[in-house]
Amino acid sequence: MRINPGKFLSALSGAVIVLCVAFGAGMYSGVTRNSAYEVVDDLIDTFVLVFRERENIIPGGAPVHFLQPSRKEGSGVTINNKPAGRDVVFMSGFFDGGNELRVIRRDGTILARWPVSYSEHFPRPAHLQHSPATDRNIDIHGAVLNPDGSVGIQ
Repeated sequence: MRINPGKFLSALSGAVIVLCVAFGAGMYSGVTRNSAYEVVDDLIDTFVLVFRERENIIPGGAPVHFLQPSRKEGSGVTINNKPAGRDVVFMSGFFDGGNELRVIRRDGTILARWPVSYSEHFPRPAHLQHSPATDRNIDIHGAVLNPDGSVGIQ
Protein backbone atom coordinates (compact mmCIF):
# COMPACT_ATOMS: atom_id res chain seq x y z
CA MET A 1 0.00 0.00 0.00
CA ARG A 2 1.39 3.36 -0.98
CA ILE A 3 0.69 6.51 1.02
CA ASN A 4 -0.24 9.59 -0.94
CA PRO A 5 1.96 12.41 0.46
CA GLY A 6 -0.65 15.07 -0.32
CA LYS A 7 -3.44 13.26 1.53
CA PHE A 8 -1.10 12.49 4.46
CA LEU A 9 -0.01 16.14 4.83
CA SER A 10 -3.60 17.31 4.49
CA ALA A 11 -4.79 14.93 7.23
CA LEU A 12 -1.81 15.81 9.45
CA SER A 13 -2.36 19.55 9.08
CA GLY A 14 -6.09 19.12 9.76
CA ALA A 15 -5.30 17.18 12.95
CA VAL A 16 -2.79 19.86 14.05
CA ILE A 17 -5.37 22.61 13.43
CA VAL A 18 -8.03 20.74 15.46
CA LEU A 19 -5.55 20.24 18.33
CA CYS A 20 -4.51 23.91 18.24
CA VAL A 21 -8.14 25.07 18.29
CA ALA A 22 -8.93 22.71 21.20
CA PHE A 23 -5.85 23.90 23.08
CA GLY A 24 -6.77 27.54 22.48
CA ALA A 25 -10.36 26.92 23.60
CA GLY A 26 -9.04 25.19 26.73
CA MET A 27 -6.72 28.10 27.50
CA TYR A 28 -9.55 30.59 26.97
CA SER A 29 -11.86 28.56 29.24
CA GLY A 30 -9.17 28.38 31.91
CA VAL A 31 -8.58 32.13 31.86
CA THR A 32 -12.25 33.14 31.79
CA ARG A 33 -13.48 30.25 34.01
CA ASN A 34 -16.52 29.76 31.78
CA SER A 35 -18.98 26.85 31.89
CA ALA A 36 -16.74 24.59 29.77
CA TYR A 37 -14.00 25.05 32.37
CA GLU A 38 -16.43 24.14 35.18
CA VAL A 39 -17.47 20.93 33.37
CA VAL A 40 -13.87 19.84 32.80
CA ASP A 41 -12.88 20.82 36.36
CA ASP A 42 -15.76 18.73 37.78
CA LEU A 43 -14.73 15.78 35.58
CA ILE A 44 -11.14 16.01 36.80
CA ASP A 45 -12.30 16.23 40.44
CA THR A 46 -14.48 13.15 39.90
CA PHE A 47 -11.63 11.16 38.36
CA VAL A 48 -9.30 12.14 41.22
CA LEU A 49 -11.95 11.18 43.79
CA VAL A 50 -12.55 7.80 42.14
CA PHE A 51 -8.80 7.15 42.03
CA ARG A 52 -8.43 7.98 45.74
CA GLU A 53 -11.51 5.92 46.64
CA ARG A 54 -10.59 2.90 44.50
CA GLU A 55 -9.98 0.66 47.54
CA ASN A 56 -13.45 1.47 48.90
CA ILE A 57 -15.25 1.17 45.57
CA ILE A 58 -14.00 -2.32 44.72
CA PRO A 59 -16.26 -4.95 46.29
CA GLY A 60 -14.28 -6.57 49.07
CA GLY A 61 -11.68 -3.78 48.95
CA ALA A 62 -10.02 -2.58 52.10
CA PRO A 63 -11.85 0.13 54.06
CA VAL A 64 -9.24 2.89 54.23
CA HIS A 65 -11.05 5.94 55.61
CA PHE A 66 -11.45 6.75 59.29
CA LEU A 67 -9.44 3.70 60.33
CA GLN A 68 -6.15 3.74 62.15
CA PRO A 69 -3.95 1.11 63.77
CA SER A 70 -4.79 -0.03 67.27
CA ARG A 71 -2.91 1.75 70.05
CA LYS A 72 -2.07 -1.57 71.68
CA GLU A 73 -1.18 -5.02 70.40
CA GLY A 74 -3.75 -7.78 70.19
CA SER A 75 -7.42 -7.82 69.29
CA GLY A 76 -10.77 -8.13 70.98
CA VAL A 77 -12.40 -6.24 73.81
CA THR A 78 -10.58 -4.61 76.68
CA ILE A 79 -12.51 -5.60 79.79
CA ASN A 80 -13.34 -2.60 81.93
CA ASN A 81 -13.94 -3.60 85.55
CA LYS A 82 -16.05 -0.70 86.81
CA PRO A 83 -18.71 -0.94 89.54
CA ALA A 84 -21.75 -3.03 88.57
CA GLY A 85 -24.08 0.01 88.67
CA ARG A 86 -22.65 1.18 85.33
CA ASP A 87 -22.55 -2.15 83.54
CA VAL A 88 -23.48 -1.11 79.97
CA VAL A 89 -21.73 1.12 77.41
CA PHE A 90 -23.17 2.77 74.30
CA MET A 91 -20.62 2.87 71.46
CA SER A 92 -20.42 4.01 67.86
CA GLY A 93 -17.69 2.83 65.54
CA PHE A 94 -16.47 0.52 62.81
CA PHE A 95 -17.26 -3.10 63.68
CA ASP A 96 -17.00 -6.22 61.52
CA GLY A 97 -16.50 -4.28 58.29
CA GLY A 98 -19.18 -1.62 58.77
CA ASN A 99 -20.36 1.32 60.85
CA GLU A 100 -22.55 0.40 63.81
CA LEU A 101 -23.96 1.63 67.06
CA ARG A 102 -23.78 -0.88 69.91
CA VAL A 103 -24.82 -1.30 73.51
CA ILE A 104 -22.41 -3.69 75.24
CA ARG A 105 -21.71 -4.93 78.73
CA ARG A 106 -18.31 -4.07 80.14
CA ASP A 107 -17.18 -7.65 79.54
CA GLY A 108 -17.79 -7.20 75.78
CA THR A 109 -21.17 -8.95 75.49
CA ILE A 110 -23.27 -7.25 72.79
CA LEU A 111 -26.77 -6.39 74.03
CA ALA A 112 -28.01 -4.43 70.99
CA ARG A 113 -26.58 -3.29 67.68
CA TRP A 114 -27.73 -0.95 64.92
CA PRO A 115 -25.87 -1.06 61.58
CA VAL A 116 -25.62 2.44 60.10
CA SER A 117 -26.23 2.54 56.35
CA TYR A 118 -25.70 5.96 54.77
CA SER A 119 -27.28 4.86 51.48
CA GLU A 120 -30.40 3.70 53.34
CA HIS A 121 -30.86 7.05 55.07
CA PHE A 122 -29.88 9.12 52.00
CA PRO A 123 -30.77 7.13 48.85
CA ARG A 124 -30.42 10.24 46.65
CA PRO A 125 -27.86 12.55 48.32
CA ALA A 126 -28.43 15.55 46.05
CA HIS A 127 -27.30 17.81 48.91
CA LEU A 128 -23.67 16.68 48.42
CA GLN A 129 -21.32 17.55 45.59
CA HIS A 130 -19.56 14.20 46.00
CA SER A 131 -21.52 11.56 47.88
CA PRO A 132 -19.69 8.69 49.59
CA ALA A 133 -18.82 5.84 47.24
CA THR A 134 -19.85 3.21 49.80
CA ASP A 135 -21.42 3.04 53.26
CA ARG A 136 -17.91 2.56 54.68
CA ASN A 137 -16.88 6.07 53.58
CA ILE A 138 -18.75 7.82 56.37
CA ASP A 139 -17.91 8.75 59.91
CA ILE A 140 -20.43 9.02 62.73
CA HIS A 141 -19.82 12.33 64.51
CA GLY A 142 -22.30 11.77 67.29
CA ALA A 143 -24.85 9.27 68.46
CA VAL A 144 -27.48 9.18 71.18
CA LEU A 145 -29.40 6.33 72.78
CA ASN A 146 -32.91 7.58 73.54
CA PRO A 147 -34.93 6.46 76.60
CA ASP A 148 -37.37 4.56 74.33
CA GLY A 149 -34.50 2.42 72.96
CA SER A 150 -34.21 4.18 69.59
CA VAL A 151 -30.96 5.74 68.42
CA GLY A 152 -30.05 8.96 66.66
CA ILE A 153 -26.89 9.85 64.73
CA GLN A 154 -25.19 12.92 63.31
